[in-house]
Amino acid sequence: MNQAPQKQKAPLCDHATRLIDQHYQVHDNQLHISENSVSQLIETYGTPLFVYDANVIQNTIKCVKEILPSNFDLYYSIKANPNASLLKLMLENGLGLEVASGGELFQALHAGCPAHRIIFAGPGKTPTELHAAVTAGIGELHIESVEEARTLSEICDNTQSEINVCLRINPTDAAGGAMRMGGRPSPFGIDEETLDETLEEIKNFPRLNVVGIHLFMGTQILAASVLLAQYQRALILARQVAETLSSPLRSIDFGGGWGTPYFPHEHSLNLTEVKTVLKQINDEIKADPLLEHTQAIIEPGRFLVNEAGI
Repeated sequence: MNQAPQKQKAPLCDHATRLIDQHYQVHDNQLHISENSVSQLIETYGTPLFVYDANVIQNTIKCVKEILPSNFDLYYSIKANPNASLLKLMLENGLGLEVASGGELFQALHAGCPAHRIIFAGPGKTPTELHAAVTAGIGELHIESVEEARTLSEICDNTQSEINVCLRINPTDAAGGAMRMGGRPSPFGIDEETLDETLEEIKNFPRLNVVGIHLFMGTQILAASVLLAQYQRALILARQVAETLSSPLRSIDFGGGWGTPYFPHEHSLNLTEVKTVLKQINDEIKADPLLEHTQAIIEPGRFLVNEAGI
């Protein structure tokens, strides 16, 4: 009797060894971070001690920028690590900053980020936070509900201001990721089923300029195929919004979600495969008259800093 062939299991990874080989050094059986021995760092700064290697972060940024099409912009999601030195490093490398609270907005501005290079996303924004975003003149504010849009409109009326907004959409289906942020009722974004009626309401707020959409369906993604499915879903909804507005979109925020492996059975996100995904998405954007001039945004957090921290 023939037995069905067993599926081959992927080999387990020793991530500590991989990280040392890829990013760090060992001399005299001791870990070195940018040629600084761990014992020397401990003697200087004491313990517990958290060390972040700027070289690792810059190399990661370089690798990501090399695979991004020209109309894709890179932002850093502050929630991954809001350390002031890290924020300044991101700015020095040309990244914008994505914030999710008034505190993070303050940190971004205090680090020297130009207001037009800040996007503010996330549920539960308070009127005080919305007012701070309007008065700072940030690049985009990502709306999560009609109620938030109404409050923002009132603030803009009171301050005689306008602001660019994107609609954060919670799609009816979501593919992959360790933590999903779509595909079911969620505090994150406007449910797809109510998108058209919500957009009609928001169009009544003349000081809110609807310039794009934000779709972030999951995090800790380690497979390029999952990113492709999510990005293609975003394009479908972007076309829907552009058609309803009868106007081309200025931006599509594809979110972050790029993961780093934690467990032995997990493998690193393959950037060569991600480059192929981004090229395919870029080709689809360029082929659509309503999207051909759209700026795409990718906003990783942990992917840029996780493996730089010890």
